[in-house]
Amino acid sequence: MAAARLWQGLGATTGIDLLARRGGDGAMTVRDTRGSRELVVRPDGPLRDPWGHRWHQSGDPAVLDLAPDGSRLREGRFPAALPRLWTGTAHADMVASATPGWEFTSGTPLGLGNHGSLHACDSWTPVLATGCALPTRLTLVDPGCQIVTACLP
Repeated sequence: MAAARLWQGLGATTGIDLLARRGGDGAMTVRDTRGSRELVVRPDGPLRDPWGHRWHQSGDPAVLDLAPDGSRLREGRFPAALPRLWTGTAHADMVASATPGWEFTSGTPLGLGNHGSLHACDSWTPVLATGCALPTRLTLVDPGCQIVTACLP
């Protein structure tokens, strides 16, 4: 009951645009707090995201700016949102994503290590590397720390 009240309360909070949680059936529900749209996903389905993960989906993929294209899911404003949310909801009751321009502060000054959103503006990080061959696609979502392994002799 408390989780349901939290889901409703956070959904009405200014500065939060997405909420995600797992249900008793193991599926993850992602809700757009600006409306009543929801997307429900679970792994190992017929749709492949750009990161190679496979998903079943029902509901409105526009919640995460996803566009099914045959057997592929094309991403928009939220890079790697599905694997990031899936991992997050495995370790927390709920995950909230801040509206662009908002942050969830951890006590540090704004813009310096606080928690933001799934939006591309809070997700992409520049990487400067020299003297090593880098993989074609770097991600911190995948295990194995590709950046470190690519740059160590």
